[in-house]
Amino acid sequence: MREKLKEKILDVIRGRTTACLATINGARPWARFVACYSEGLKLHIYTYKNSRKIKQIKINPNVHLLIASDLKKPDSAYVQIAG
Repeated sequence: MREKLKEKILDVIRGRTTACLATINGARPWARFVACYSEGLKLHIYTYKNSRKIKQIKINPNVHLLIASDLKKPDSAYVQIAG
């Protein structure tokens, strides 16, 4: 990964504790805020192992994660991860 892009991503995710995680529930998207933390580019999401989101991911692993650098500023930088 290019270093400049990596630094831009790290600037957004470093120190963030909240993200928006979207999963699929049947044929509909289901989005919710989740607690998170990062170790470099590796992101960790806190949840219970029997949570609804885990059940949904087991059925359909397509997810989308959104992390904003400042939730109070609509034009702030953000990172989206889909997979």
